[in-house]
Amino acid sequence: MVDAVAYEAIRRTAAVYRRGVRFTEVTGAQRGELLTYALAKSTEYAQPGAAVESLALDEAGRPIDFVMVLFEEDRMVIVSETAAGLAAELPGLAAELGLADVSVSDLAGWAAVAAEGPKSWQVVADLIDDDIAGLTLNQIRPSVLPDGLGSGWLARVGMTAEYGYLWIGPADAEAVLGLFAGRAEAVGGAPATPAALRRAALEVNQPLFPEMYEGLSLREAGAEWVAGAGRDDKFRGQPDDDPAPRSRGLVAVVSRGQDLPPAGAAVEAGGVKVGTVFLAAERVGQPDGFGLALLDAPFDVPGLDLEAAGTALRTVSRPAVDPLSWAEAIG
Repeated sequence: MVDAVAYEAIRRTAAVYRRGVRFTEVTGAQRGELLTYALAKSTEYAQPGAAVESLALDEAGRPIDFVMVLFEEDRMVIVSETAAGLAAELPGLAAELGLADVSVSDLAGWAAVAAEGPKSWQVVADLIDDDIAGLTLNQIRPSVLPDGLGSGWLARVGMTAEYGYLWIGPADAEAVLGLFAGRAEAVGGAPATPAALRRAALEVNQPLFPEMYEGLSLREAGAEWVAGAGRDDKFRGQPDDDPAPRSRGLVAVVSRGQDLPPAGAAVEAGGVKVGTVFLAAERVGQPDGFGLALLDAPFDVPGLDLEAAGTALRTVSRPAVDPLSWAEAIG
């Protein structure tokens, strides 16, 4: 029941949750060179006041972290989804590249708290000096919390294709979460749950690290947009050019009126195995099951009727929902 309430908050009102497990500061004149090499997504045109989300890859091109980077005038702040990911490797990468004018430091006592949903702008509207409607996607603004809770940044980012905002800065995480939760409840919202957030993210093709990449290439995962697609310059883990079409890939699947079979279940077309269920989201109060299947070409496309463990499946395109935020104005 709690998951169902949380999912409805994401899609109808506002849901709040904590994000990030490690916060890192990168300073020095060569910080741009280090991050350009360390991140898969290009930061060539990122200016102060911007936020960039990207995978970070190891030398073999395997994802080791999913990060958001805040670009300030004199530093970059990295919010990592794993403690042992990119932040742990940045000093070694700087030495490898011969970058002497760069410094990497952990930011202890920092927090990141998100609000997402069609009414999430009401949760954060008074936390910046500008009109909240003027804060566009992937922009950040200085932000001061009430009651002396902290000063930091508000970023327009999200995981669910609804309006989304993330507050980042030195503060007590539980206190900030409590502030946001009270404000979300005032507009009919609720705290998010992992199951509700996971389903909402999968429905709109938001990368989920690490589970969407386990045992897959980036092409199979469909993650090129956060993995350096189109970059001509050198970056860590850069894949070799491969003009051939992929032989298998992830595609969203729906099971009408029942749970999706568990991960690993064989997916069949006309009695012939064409792949497996890769990720199965929980129902979270929704009428249909939903998840991702890893299907052989040419079955890795929307619009096909398949079967897994006696359950009828339909492959669908994403977003697999109609986000209310796309039709409802801010303010």
